[in-house]
Amino acid sequence: QVNELGQITTLIGTPLAINTTQIPEVAKGKNQVVLGFRPEHARLDENGIPVKIEMVEILGSERLIHGLIDSTAIIIRQNIYACDPALLQAGTTIHIIPEEHHSLHWFDAKTGRRIN
Repeated sequence: QVNELGQITTLIGTPLAINTTQIPEVAKGKNQVVLGFRPEHARLDENGIPVKIEMVEILGSERLIHGLIDSTAIIIRQNIYACDPALLQAGTTIHIIPEEHHSLHWFDAKTGRRIN
């Protein structure tokens, strides 16, 4: 949910700190929107959205972190050296936010149509 001031709260109640210049005016004040971002544009941040790790795949110089946000599956693509691999064990919870310098994609939750 995005209020009129551009403050975002996820469905699981986590506030999400995103630069308000990245939020389209049409999204502000909407009851529910869907925020999308590329899997390689997520970074770990203790103030982010909780993701319960299901599995980690090592693919040479990068890794794929398979996890769940509530009951929604997500895959995060990360450089192998981005953090300590001991933090990325199945069953543990990490927190992510979208990187600010990449595009965010906004959709109307009711219609599924893109709004930016």
